[in-house]
Amino acid sequence: MKPAFIIVSVAFIIACLGLWLMMDVLRMLIIAYRPRDSGLGDFHLFCLHHAFWLLLLPLPVVCYSLITIVRGKVTVERFCTFASAVALVFVALLFTVLVCCLSAGLSISRL
Repeated sequence: MKPAFIIVSVAFIIACLGLWLMMDVLRMLIIAYRPRDSGLGDFHLFCLHHAFWLLLLPLPVVCYSLITIVRGKVTVERFCTFASAVALVFVALLFTVLVCCLSAGLSISRL
């Protein structure tokens, strides 16, 4: 059961890195194809300016999994709770990044 915590943590790290790369590609596309005089919405600006937090978000997940492995008794209930919380956070992040990318893509294609 202990390797499962590490596997979920590594998967979350890779997923957050992928979301950060998507936001970086979106930033480059906006710089390349969007005219300077047209402004971005508040949601886009918020997502683009805070995308670097996607690289720091896995730190608490990794720390919790390591602490659980070292100190606590690893049970199926702890693992299910951990995996559910990580999945919930990832789905919320994925939805946010997809909405930001899709809405920016639609606004770029209208130009």
